[in-house]
Amino acid sequence: MTIDTLNRTILPANEATANDTHVFPAVAGTSVQPEPEAPHDEDDFPPDDDGKPMIDMTKPLHRIVDRSVRLLAEEPLVFQKHAELVRVVIEEDGRVKPRSLRNSYVRYLLSQRANWYRNGEPVHPPEHVPKIIVERSAWERIPVWRAVTPFPAMDRDGHLPSEPGYDPRTRTYFTGQANVTVLDEPSQDDARLAVATLRDIVSDFPFANKESSEHFAAWVAGLLTPLARYAHDGNAPIAVVQANGPRVGKTTLVQLISEIACGTASPVITFTRNEDETRKRILSFLRVARSMVLVDNVIGQFGGQNVNALTTSRAFEDRVLGKSVIIEAMNDTSWFVTANNIQLAPDTAERCINVRLQSDDAKPHLRTGFKYPDLLGEVARNRDQLLSAALTILKTYIVAGKPDQGLSSWGGIR
Repeated sequence: MTIDTLNRTILPANEATANDTHVFPAVAGTSVQPEPEAPHDEDDFPPDDDGKPMIDMTKPLHRIVDRSVRLLAEEPLVFQKHAELVRVVIEEDGRVKPRSLRNSYVRYLLSQRANWYRNGEPVHPPEHVPKIIVERSAWERIPVWRAVTPFPAMDRDGHLPSEPGYDPRTRTYFTGQANVTVLDEPSQDDARLAVATLRDIVSDFPFANKESSEHFAAWVAGLLTPLARYAHDGNAPIAVVQANGPRVGKTTLVQLISEIACGTASPVITFTRNEDETRKRILSFLRVARSMVLVDNVIGQFGGQNVNALTTSRAFEDRVLGKSVIIEAMNDTSWFVTANNIQLAPDTAERCINVRLQSDDAKPHLRTGFKYPDLLGEVARNRDQLLSAALTILKTYIVAGKPDQGLSSWGGIR
């Protein structure tokens, strides 16, 4: 494998994106389509002395509810996702997380956005109005939220958000936890320099077939996969990092990807052969739109019908635990697996990209003489530069017009 073949992983042929007319799916067999916008009824609720609209509770209920939804749409941190209202919460440590909107909090927000009256007397917003709003499946003017990203999410045109916050192009919320520098029109020389920067940071790893760089190229493809997830609507393979023995550096190699892309370690889960449990785990991570997940130290065979479906479907559905409700979540998470001499199940092998480490040391964990003894610390200190290098590779390909690489279809991945 060469660097040129990275395109097969990062930008599949189908370029239709969520930036077009695609609407985020919610329930099996349906999509979140905005409800027909009611006639503008601002005149029914004129402004009060403080400029806020006066909501007269004697007006028809549907008018009150529709106006309340439009008031809620003015909240900068309120979104809709999976047929549910959510809000983005910025915690004390700077982490950004989604939270479901409850009736009581919707009522609180409505009390801030308007003055409520009944028969000329001020009142609190009634409890039934937020309840009706929350029970809807779609909300006019409230933007669809797709994911919180710790990196600026690139769209199909190579655009990167420059400021933290919501980006309507990709429907992502950038936390602002990275300060990247990417040229508007990077050249091939810029891309080569970016590749050299990434090659240097992993120079201590014993990639197999080092002369051909195929396994280093596969690692770069794994790094670019979560960064390119919002630039296309195709699928992505699972990145399998394996070695000829234990303690060679498989998990660290994956965590380097997470530290560069996300600024933190990847969530780690263990592999189970229980298909029901696998399906529930997959849906849980997709619902919160994790950028990446690591299935660590698989023993024996890896794969199965759910794993195969994950790599060939842009959406994944299952029943919500404890409810008779089917949820369909966008498959925006990039999946990584580590193992020693892994066995891949039928149909799974062709849906994976392989990174192999080959060490001739009897005790590889006792190696010395590393260029970067504190590797994770080095990555943390230079994350902006490394992330910029990865995004430069993607941007160069897009600026070049996404040239066709003449590659055949790969395991049902488009």
